[in-house]
Amino acid sequence: MPAGADDQSGKIPAMDQPPPLAQLRLPMSQEAEEALLGAVLLDPKAYLSVAAFLNPEDFFIKRNEYIWKAFNRLNDRGEPIDNVTLAQELAALDLLDEIGGPPYITNLVNNTPTAMHAEIYGELVSRAATRRRLLQAADSIRAIALDQELPIDKVISDAEQSLFAVSNNQIKREFVPLWDAASDFYDEFEKLLSLGSGMVGTPSGFKALDGLLGGFQKSDLVVFAGRPGMGKTSWMLTVALYVARLGARVAIFTMEMGVEQMVQRIVAMETGIRLQQLRTAEISPGEQTRLTEAISRISNLPLFIDDTPSITPTEMRT
Repeated sequence: MPAGADDQSGKIPAMDQPPPLAQLRLPMSQEAEEALLGAVLLDPKAYLSVAAFLNPEDFFIKRNEYIWKAFNRLNDRGEPIDNVTLAQELAALDLLDEIGGPPYITNLVNNTPTAMHAEIYGELVSRAATRRRLLQAADSIRAIALDQELPIDKVISDAEQSLFAVSNNQIKREFVPLWDAASDFYDEFEKLLSLGSGMVGTPSGFKALDGLLGGFQKSDLVVFAGRPGMGKTSWMLTVALYVARLGARVAIFTMEMGVEQMVQRIVAMETGIRLQQLRTAEISPGEQTRLTEAISRISNLPLFIDDTPSITPTEMRT
C-alpha cells in the first residue's frame, strides 16, 4: 500500500497523525523564568504583583518551580525574600541541591537585567504555560476523538471541558477599592430608584415578584418551574421583553420551540393577534398595521435567541 493511503481498518496511517506531545518542542522561556526569579530577589515587592496571576506549576523548568514555591512559603509566613532566606527555605525542603545550590541563586541575581520588568517577565512565563496547557488539551482531545467506543456527545463534552480547564486557569480578578464599588452601587441604585420603591435589582415587571425578590439580582440563579401548559414560556417572554426594553441584554436558550415560533409568540403578545392568525396570515388591514408597528418596536431590542436542540450547560456556556 502506498505511504499515506487509507487501509480498511479505519485507523489513521501513522504518517498522517500529528506527533505526540512528548515529541513536540514545548513553549517555554528559560530567560524569562530566570529573569523573573532574579527580579524578585532584587526587589521582593515585585513578588506580590506577579503572584496574583502566576503559580509554581506555570514554570517549565523544575528548579524554577521549586524556587517560586519557596517564595510562596516565605511570603505566607511574612518573612522577607532574599538570597539567604531562599537558600534556607530550599534547604528545609531538601531542595537546595536540586536547584543547583547557592551558586544558582547568585546567578539569578547577577544575570537579571532589571527588577523593573518583573511583571512583564511573569506574563511571558504565564503565556508559555498557557500554550503548553493548550497543547496538552489538544493531545487529550485527539485521544478522545480517536476512541471509537465513546459516544460523539461524550467526545464533544470532554473536549470542551479540556479547553475550559485552560480558560478557567486564565480567569483572574483584581482588587476593587470599596469607594469604587460603593460609587458603582449608588449609580446603579439611582438608575433603578425611579422604577419603584425598594427596587435594587432588575425588575421583572411583576410587582408581587419584584416585591419578593427586589428585582433580579446580579449573579443570582433563579429557577421558575411549573407543570406543562402552565404558561412558563409566555411568562418568560413577558419578562424578557420587559427587561430588554429597560436596555438590559437578554439571551434566551429554547429547547421547546424554534426561533420562528418564539418570534410568533412575541409578536402575538405585542399585537394581541392570535397565534393561529399569524401562522396562516389571516389578518385584517388594521391588524397588519399593528403587526408592522410591533416588528419595528421589537427589532431593536437587545434580545438574542438560541434554539440549538438538546443544548448542554457546557455548550450554553461556550
